[in-house]
Amino acid sequence: MENDPNNNGIVRVALTIVILAMSTLLVTMMITVHWQQQTAGRETGRCMSVAAMQALHRLRECRLLCDAIVRADDGASFPVHRAILSACSPYFLALFTTTLHSREQSDVLISGVRSEILLLLIEYAYLRRIDVTDTNVHELLMTADYLAFLGVLQLCCDHLRSSLNPKNCLGIMTFARRVFCYKLEADARRYLLRYFVTVATQSDEFLHLPLDELNSIILEDELNVKSEEAVWESVLRWVNYDPDGRWQHTVKLMGSIRLGLLDTQFFLENVKDHPYVAGNEGSRPVIIETLKFLYDLEMIAQRDGEVATPEIARPRVPHEVLFAIGGWSGGSPTAFIETYDTRADRWIKVEEVDPAGPRAYHGTAVLGSCIYVIGGFDGMDYFNSCRCFDAVTKIWREVAPMNARRCYVSVAVVGETIYAMGGYDGHHRQNTAEKFNHRTNQWSLVAPMNAQRSDASAASLDRMHEQRRNVRSRSEPMDEFDPDEVAPLRRVLHRLPQQGLRHWRLQRYLEDVQRRGVRPDDQHVGARAGHVQSPQQLCHRGH
Repeated sequence: MENDPNNNGIVRVALTIVILAMSTLLVTMMITVHWQQQTAGRETGRCMSVAAMQALHRLRECRLLCDAIVRADDGASFPVHRAILSACSPYFLALFTTTLHSREQSDVLISGVRSEILLLLIEYAYLRRIDVTDTNVHELLMTADYLAFLGVLQLCCDHLRSSLNPKNCLGIMTFARRVFCYKLEADARRYLLRYFVTVATQSDEFLHLPLDELNSIILEDELNVKSEEAVWESVLRWVNYDPDGRWQHTVKLMGSIRLGLLDTQFFLENVKDHPYVAGNEGSRPVIIETLKFLYDLEMIAQRDGEVATPEIARPRVPHEVLFAIGGWSGGSPTAFIETYDTRADRWIKVEEVDPAGPRAYHGTAVLGSCIYVIGGFDGMDYFNSCRCFDAVTKIWREVAPMNARRCYVSVAVVGETIYAMGGYDGHHRQNTAEKFNHRTNQWSLVAPMNAQRSDASAASLDRMHEQRRNVRSRSEPMDEFDPDEVAPLRRVLHRLPQQGLRHWRLQRYLEDVQRRGVRPDDQHVGARAGHVQSPQQLCHRGH
């Protein structure tokens, strides 16, 4: 039967009307968006861009102006606009622009991807938002990586990173390695090393670690443990999960434990005579080496001298370090710096002294990896200058000077702001106070204290900081300063004696160090102590 020319004409007219209607709708939308952008500010313009994408998403849902179809294995199909997907995914850009597919009719099958996940990614291409959950994050990450949705890939990595805890960090580390997300893998491994003891005691994933993986973990210098006893106990927990299949690996794992750092009595009673060790001939060399080192250590402790540090006694990198900077020594100020390793229980000299010269009776404050040395006295001059030492780069630099000269200055940190209070300028004790903004490198005066004072102690409490007078009376006035208020408040509190280094947060710890007889190599009077996280930890932050 031949086609009726009249019917063909009607069809052409109808198609023309539909095309004109859709074109009119699209032009109207564009004119509306353009007009709104012209009459609104920058933020409104951003909102209009979101509105335009939402309008395009509605067109997709209504199957209007779509020029491709994306199909999943389970038979679901999704009409899309090729330009939108291509702008979001290099995978689709290559797919839609290659000669392997017709530009007039693109019908693409995405193998190995469930329709629910595929739809989430298509909606992200239009709306730039997606719901990442603990349930879908692994499948979503692998699919986003496969289809090159880089924004979704980053969101999934961020979700896994923020959900790290002692029970899942090993699983996340293994998964990240499998999908080649190296930064996420490194972050999970750092978390594992930081909280190793908790992971080893609480995580079921720890019990299923391969031998080589466990060995590489306990071999790390950055493993955060207060004592090697905890490492030994973690190895025993792993072996005891499958003793018949794992006990013979004890000797290999012992080689990665710093046995020379174990307490001698603990080593003799819990390691040397343990059935996994005593019954293994391969353990004899490491047992003999450890016994020899521990014996030499006991002998050298009874007289002055040194013993070479073997590999089995090499300290791990501390995650927290105390700094003693400058002070008065041998009748004059010094630039000498020492750090205290809280785990190895020893003081270490720092070679990078301040090139600006020695100073004593200064204040110190810590922000991130930077130690600020504030004010002080060099035997002749009273300083308003401030120096900054970066514990990561080990570089000194000058920062903005204070408005007043201050030695015996009281320093405290509230949030990211350093406060310097009181002090002595060579003529008078001060009641003035000022604060330092490290971002703008600027000091500015704040409300003065109610009394002049120097050589006082300062401490922060929540968002306030308090200052105690270093005097002998049983009860003395104390100024309390609220950064949000104009003037300091007045209180009277029972005075606590100030001993040793004046950084109040370290006092209890350093007193314990003093009782155990661990002292700096030199005597520091008027020195100041600060506490920073290790350079390894600070370099990998971030948070």
